[in-house]
Amino acid sequence: MNPTVKARLSAHVQKLLGEGRAVLASKFSTSGGNVIDLRGARVDSQVFHKWLTGCHNFAVQIGQPARIWIDAFGEVNQNYFGAAKRFFGKLEALKEAIDDDLLVKVDDLVFADAFGSLLEQANELLEKQFTLAAGVLGRAVLEEHLRKLCERHACLPPDRPTINDLNQALYKGGHLLKPAMQHVTAMASAGNHCAHNNQPELSAAEVRKFVDDVQQFLVMNPLP
Repeated sequence: MNPTVKARLSAHVQKLLGEGRAVLASKFSTSGGNVIDLRGARVDSQVFHKWLTGCHNFAVQIGQPARIWIDAFGEVNQNYFGAAKRFFGKLEALKEAIDDDLLVKVDDLVFADAFGSLLEQANELLEKQFTLAAGVLGRAVLEEHLRKLCERHACLPPDRPTINDLNQALYKGGHLLKPAMQHVTAMASAGNHCAHNNQPELSAAEVRKFVDDVQQFLVMNPLP
């Protein structure tokens, strides 16, 4: 998970946990006695439902990886103390999932593994002096990662976009800073030379740098 996104999610879930503690502290008895019977105890209805709505909205903002929390926090419940305790426990579980990077999408793991395998193959090809083939693999990984970034940010150009089209869409949408955009342009140039074999003098060292740059770009620009 992107460190900046993770920090923001962690900070917000901590805020919600603080609100949850205030909800639990508002418990009261409906029996009229001094001793609170937890089986029938209630919590302040207004703060409970405000907190529950905040939890649900938070899970919705995370999206599909938090589906089970979206469903849980979307349940309509009366303001029983026991229900508030259950929701607090679910919120703690969500915090642990964020802290332990368990909200990473399964398909992200699959793509990361596939891309890693392809880049390993590219390095093996370089060792065997199949320079152009290694560059073609690196280019394919770069293009597909840019495509996935565009899909996630809802800025995928129509038809059959080139690497340059994808790069510009991400830059114009504010999803890549100018240095990163320029770096992609340079990488794409090297990858295109390999794919079209129109610069035979491209050295093995240059292709190796290109493959290493692609790997670094994936690390610095993970899928959101």
